[in-house]
Parts: sequence; C-alpha cells; structure tokens
Amino acid sequence: DFEGSFTVSSLTLGAALLRDRLDPVALIPYEGYRASASYEYAGNALLGELDFSKAQVRSQWHHTLYKTDDQRRIILGLKGDGGWVENNGRLQEVPIFERFFVGGPHSLRGFDYRGIGPKDRAVSIGGQVFTTATTEISAPLYADVLRLSAFVDFGNLSSRLSTWDMKEMRG
Repeated sequence: DFEGSFTVSSLTLGAALLRDRLDPVALIPYEGYRASASYEYAGNALLGELDFSKAQVRSQWHHTLYKTDDQRRIILGLKGDGGWVENNGRLQEVPIFERFFVGGPHSLRGFDYRGIGPKDRAVSIGGQVFTTATTEISAPLYADVLRLSAFVDFGNLSSRLSTWDMKEMRG
C-alpha cells in the first residue's frame, strides 16, 4: 500500500512521427498518420523513492474515403495504443497512480470510466499492461461543425504482463 507522499524522479525518452493533413475549419485529420513511443524510468538512481519502468506506444491513421464537391469528407480512422509498466528494485507492486486505466470516452467508449480491468471490492485498481484499438468512420452531418461517427473500440487491461490474454479483449 502506498500512503503518504513520495518523491518520484523520472527520466522520459520519447519519439514521434507525424504526417497528416487537418481540415482547416473542423481541425480534424483527414489524411496521414501519427505515431509515438515513450519510455520512462523512475528510480533511486535519480534520487526518487519509487522504482519503475513504463513504456507506451500510440498510432493513428486517417484516410479520406470520399470527398464531396464542397470539400466535405467521409473519413476512415484507425487507432491503436499500448502500454506496460513494471516495478524495479525494491517495490512489491507498481503504485496505483502509475498504473494504466481503461474505459470511458477516451479509450473504450461504451464502458464506464476506468471500468475495464482489475478491481478490488468493485473499485478499479488499474493494471500494468493495456492495449486498445479503434476503427471509426465519420461523415459530415451539418456543415463543418457536426459529424456522425460509427466506431468499434476494443481493448484489454491486465494486472501483469504474464496474465495479459488476447481472449480477454473487450469491446
């Protein structure tokens, strides 16, 4: 259990690749891709009190399926995210505030906020490994301010890498 205050000193390295085109009015991507990866190390070597390693990857791809004469687009979007965090050294477990949480409008729509993954007495406690993916198609509904979307989200959150199972995907 982690109670009280802790000093977390970490070093994060990251890289991103971005090549996309944005609609100048709606500011949504309609063509291209985005990809990023990061690795964070926290530990005693950096004068912190907690030891852990965390890695995350994210990718997005967008493609215009159809463009009308007035430049409105039907867009296909694919997105994938994943992450892993592991305790280093003396920690028994990864602190809850460094774990991943899945569910809700920004990861798995249709599920409660933080509603996927390990729980303790019906309270989400997060996990050490997650994957999420989305396929979405969107079309203009009203001018450039309102779009209609159809999507499929799916993902998984597991307490440890050793217990992550593709069969546990929810969506």
